[in-house]
Amino acid sequence: MEFKGNAAVNYNGSVSNHPTIFDNVGWVRGTTLAHGEWGAYLWVIQNQIAFKSSTSAWWRVSTNGFPVAITNVIVGSLGTYPATTDVVDIGPHLDEATNNFPGNNQSESREFYVDITNVYYQLIIPDIWITPRSAMTCVGGSNVQFVVTGTNIPLGVSWSLIPDLSGSGGAEILSNGAWRTEIMPENVGTNYIVRATSKVYTNFCDQVSLTVLKVESIEWETYPGNTALDTCPKNGGKRILPDKQTPTDSSAADRKKVRIKAKITPAVSGQTVYFRVFDVDDPSSSASPVDSNDGSGATGADNYGTDGGLSETSATTDSSDYATVQFTVSMQPGDNFRAFASCSDSALNALTQSEVDSGSIPAGIEQSDMLTVWRRLWLEFDSMGTWPSSGDEKNFDEGLIDSVLTNTPQQGQSTLNLNNKLTDEADRYEGGFIVIDGNITNTVLNNTDNLVYDDDVVVAGIVSTSVVGKTYTIYDDDAVQIGSRAPRMMPYTLSGGTLINTAFADAYIKPESVPAEYIDNDVPFNRNLEGVIEWPSVVGSHKDLSDAEDFWLVYLLAAYQSEVATDYDPDTGNPQIIKGEAQDAFNRGAIYVEPIRELENVPVYPRQEEEHSVVHEIGHEGGGSHSDGGIMADGAPVNENQFTPLTIKTFREEQSF
Repeated sequence: MEFKGNAAVNYNGSVSNHPTIFDNVGWVRGTTLAHGEWGAYLWVIQNQIAFKSSTSAWWRVSTNGFPVAITNVIVGSLGTYPATTDVVDIGPHLDEATNNFPGNNQSESREFYVDITNVYYQLIIPDIWITPRSAMTCVGGSNVQFVVTGTNIPLGVSWSLIPDLSGSGGAEILSNGAWRTEIMPENVGTNYIVRATSKVYTNFCDQVSLTVLKVESIEWETYPGNTALDTCPKNGGKRILPDKQTPTDSSAADRKKVRIKAKITPAVSGQTVYFRVFDVDDPSSSASPVDSNDGSGATGADNYGTDGGLSETSATTDSSDYATVQFTVSMQPGDNFRAFASCSDSALNALTQSEVDSGSIPAGIEQSDMLTVWRRLWLEFDSMGTWPSSGDEKNFDEGLIDSVLTNTPQQGQSTLNLNNKLTDEADRYEGGFIVIDGNITNTVLNNTDNLVYDDDVVVAGIVSTSVVGKTYTIYDDDAVQIGSRAPRMMPYTLSGGTLINTAFADAYIKPESVPAEYIDNDVPFNRNLEGVIEWPSVVGSHKDLSDAEDFWLVYLLAAYQSEVATDYDPDTGNPQIIKGEAQDAFNRGAIYVEPIRELENVPVYPRQEEEHSVVHEIGHEGGGSHSDGGIMADGAPVNENQFTPLTIKTFREEQSF
């Protein structure tokens, strides 16, 4: 308030006579001569107060900074004025003061006051109150309603949302009613301010909080103590190995477990998050027999096993904004899953398999990477021990030379008559060599297999008759260097090469060698395993481990040769060969390393026949058959590097391999 006037209560001017008037001086003193004496009296001369009732029409409340309308300014005894009004007040009107002559030779003292100190504002306060004061919803969840009540808001309020993300997929106001609004959460999770502003007094408002929650991410996490989840080599996403980590793993029940972690935004601890897991489509095939339910498009719910499900369908967020549950996978290789999470139970419960299959996931639901089950296939590969130097299983014959026929049966050849019978079939020693008297070596062209008489050997070159009565030792081509292929010395370490990994990966199987303590390289040497008599007692005699549902195991023995009739001796004519044999019922098999060596005639791939045979025989142990084709075709053809869908389906259905 502004006061104009000098209010000269004690004016010390020069002597003056009535009716001299001093303009706008407030209270003044006048003098006159009365009866020879000085007389004195006071009167009001243009006593004026000018002021502005207030400098603003609004009062800003210090506690919250909101402006409130000023309706009146009451100034002491002067009156009541509108806000921001210029006031010129002539006064005060002191009638008594204008007639205050006390009489001749009398004096009197009086005081008159104008009250301009008692000044206050009268405010119109629009009473705006929004309920609820805070609200929480989630992306994909229900709309939120806010209601405003109050006084002095005759036209109601206008609603606004801060930040306004309506054009960016954020929450938006569905209705801007004067007394009520409805807000749809949409797709952005964040903290909002809901503001209601008086339509009349537009500088006055109330505001409350709205939190729109969203699952920001959901991921698979390794269960404590388990093999770390890694990238699935075939389909991307994650891979889990739910079986035993070692043959003696005592925590096998935990290996099937995996954690699912969902993170929400904004950060709120104690918030409930809901979870579901779906069996998604098998991406490795879209046709029978592996995946026969795809029809016109990718279709899930095609796993071969039964999973253990979620430990709980919901969990609350911790101090790091994560909610965590546990899931137990199935044990069948190739089974796959996706986890889904939402802050809205109803939205998640409405999610369908068809939406999952098509990838049309509604707002407010987040999905994880695909998690695919793989199985270890433990390889227990034993070997026969070293060749014996004596006994029935030694890999050579020896005796004496009875006689020599030179240039027989033709020029440049010699026929040696022996004093004993040779083991095995006729021409077994074809391509081998004979050592006479410790130092004479000739290449063997053929040999007999007489029933009664001692056998003969035809060698290249002319052998002197002086050798008659001398000792000989004869070896077949098993002991001869063939190009770059040295003889197979025992014990021998079998290998499936890279083929074993790529072939079984098609069935989501990961071959892995058993620990060294389960490998035996001292299985008694047997030159030719006779199928009916010797095979069952030799193959698997040193097998240490057993196949189980949570421990898939195959056993192969590096054996020397199959029975005589199929050991690829002799090499000419129409030799019969068996490269390996296996039994599904006992998960055991043998790989015959010597005849395989003789077939490996491509130096670039020195073990191609062996690798295919290893994979082929393991396939038999898993239930595959020759009629399946592919690498399971008879003879393990080296131009076939994959299992067919028939075999893959068999593997994926196995309970124990």
